[in-house]
Amino acid sequence: MKKHRMVTGAVLALTFSIWAASPAPAGANEAVVSVPAQASSSAEASSVQIFPATEVKLTESQQKTLDKIYDILPELRKLNVQYITDPEAEGRWSVFLREGSLTSSGDRPESSARLEFDAGSGELIDFDFHNPQWASEKTPSPEYAKQKAAEFVRQLLGDKADQYKVGENLGYSGSSHSDDKGNQINWTAASVQFNPLIHGVPLLNWGFRVNVDVAGHITGFSQQDSMQDLPETLFPDPKNAISLKEAERKYAREVQMKLSYRQQQPLSYRMMGQLAETRPALVYTPNFQGSIDALAGEPVEDLGYVLGQPERRVLTGEGKELVARTPEEGVKLLAEKFGVDMNNMELLRRPEDRIDSQEKRNIKDYTWRTPYDLQEDRENPRYVTLHTEADTGKVLNFSVQDEAFRGKEGKITLETARQKAIQFVQPYLEAGSVEMELVSWPLGQFIPSWVDQSKIDRDQLPVPISHFVFQPLHQGIPVVDRGYSVSVNEVTGKVVSYVQGGLDPAVELPDAQGVVAAEVAKAEYLKTQPLRLVYLWPEWFGQRPPAPYLVYTPEEALGGTYIDALTGKTVVIEENNQ
Repeated sequence: MKKHRMVTGAVLALTFSIWAASPAPAGANEAVVSVPAQASSSAEASSVQIFPATEVKLTESQQKTLDKIYDILPELRKLNVQYITDPEAEGRWSVFLREGSLTSSGDRPESSARLEFDAGSGELIDFDFHNPQWASEKTPSPEYAKQKAAEFVRQLLGDKADQYKVGENLGYSGSSHSDDKGNQINWTAASVQFNPLIHGVPLLNWGFRVNVDVAGHITGFSQQDSMQDLPETLFPDPKNAISLKEAERKYAREVQMKLSYRQQQPLSYRMMGQLAETRPALVYTPNFQGSIDALAGEPVEDLGYVLGQPERRVLTGEGKELVARTPEEGVKLLAEKFGVDMNNMELLRRPEDRIDSQEKRNIKDYTWRTPYDLQEDRENPRYVTLHTEADTGKVLNFSVQDEAFRGKEGKITLETARQKAIQFVQPYLEAGSVEMELVSWPLGQFIPSWVDQSKIDRDQLPVPISHFVFQPLHQGIPVVDRGYSVSVNEVTGKVVSYVQGGLDPAVELPDAQGVVAAEVAKAEYLKTQPLRLVYLWPEWFGQRPPAPYLVYTPEEALGGTYIDALTGKTVVIEENNQ
């Protein structure tokens, strides 16, 4: 059964991982805390024994299963079976198909496919198909993608397709192939979600996705969880839910709108989340984006929804800059300025310049780690990363990831960690007295209450780290995408990550004098984010709460939205993949 992570809420500024000390990019606007996923089925399959097709033939049952897929996707009949995996190992089996053979020269890209099935039921679990003739960087319209995906699902499941609801929003996926001469072809596809219906209500983050390219070809299928695993008796009866109008009143009671600036507010995205167009913007965002329990009529807690804690602080900056032009200078800076133990750390590779398309500058990336030949470090590796401007050597960020602290209990308070972050960041703020909004996340402490911690493996536990973002102010309003971020290890009290921030003087932010009232923005938000009744059943490394939640939650717009504070109107962030 394939597990995927569930995102259950948004916080106020930078994206942080609760599983590592790596800092977020300075340009991130919002953050989510997500329940980490177990290894996917494709990763699991890599550990099972592989049998070349010349040695092991498909059984009658396996051939019958494949023939059904061939009837739905006749393009696969043109490919040859290369190998299969042992179904005894994982209760599933995979088959790899290719236009030529495994020993083909690779002078030209060939069509290939991988399919994975449940060994007992023959149910399709995973499917990927790459055909060079279908390569394109364009994606289909949402309507066309949903139509072709629904046709495929009807062929695959028959009448059982009625047990699923097509999701409103699409995802996008992409891959590429390069030959020995550097020629590259790219595939892109829209990803259509199908959620199972329980008592006529969709269960989010369950079901499967179907990938559709611009010509309507089915290029992928990925099952998140099987309907066979759903004990419907555990699902609350929607007949006992409060009315939609009552849920809307209770949701509106929780929502308050907050002003913030963004120097690079996305207007559209290209494939794989790359920014296509941005502009400076003054926006309203809600402080609450959670769900209302449809039975109790109150906000649902303990779903992984973590809010940052904002406060205003007056700090004294010194205007200092950090510079490291070479790996050697980087090691010295990390040791002397940041107190990072760089003894016995090896540079993985000499950095090459890369272009940061969002910041429009060249970056050098350095990564050090503890050597593999140190036996004591194999289970607890330590990584140190440093990013600098290629031309000047100016330090943009650094981070330390030390697995030795995973699952440890913090020894310092949040306030002590906050003071250490303040002391660390002040030398690098602009010189003089400066007021900033400080947002704090004690994320290292978060584990849902329904998790039995005695069943958690050590590598599933978070590293105890608190995160702090210092957001500069413009006209008294925080600029959320140019914050300085600092993370502090709660065991040692040491700073383990830093992201350089600060306002870009070349960006002219809108004047805040003409903003609409917060109540106007709130009414617009509630109108454009209608609530819907759904089930949620979150997961934490294979553990779930005793029963699913029946909730009213907002319907998110495709690509995301924001409310322009000067007009009070919703702006849709488009997917620009044409």
